[in-house]
Amino acid sequence: MAHKHKDIDDLYFRFLNLKRAVEDVTKLKTLDALEEEILNYIAKATLLGRTLNVTDLIHSDIASPVTVHKRLGNLKKLGYIHIEPVRGGYPAKAISLSEKAVRFFNELSSGLQSITR
Repeated sequence: MAHKHKDIDDLYFRFLNLKRAVEDVTKLKTLDALEEEILNYIAKATLLGRTLNVTDLIHSDIASPVTVHKRLGNLKKLGYIHIEPVRGGYPAKAISLSEKAVRFFNELSSGLQSITR
């Protein structure tokens, strides 16, 4: 029996391969799915010009407050984010992407551009 879907566009699978390759180079594979989701959330806010603080993530419904704090601590320890006190905004702490995270997203974007041409 012949396969009916042999013409499926392989763009998605090329994307997955690219993502794995970039993860191997940047060592992003050390993150679990929730940490990756949090990192993507921070990156999207950064792209939109928003400054996130820890409270924003706690109220985002990504996970429970305890889990968010734990995952943020791990992301910071692994060097993907910076958490800094907000001047005059005690106890708020601003979250920003590190150069390591920016490099990951830039490499992924460049690869996406090359496979869609």
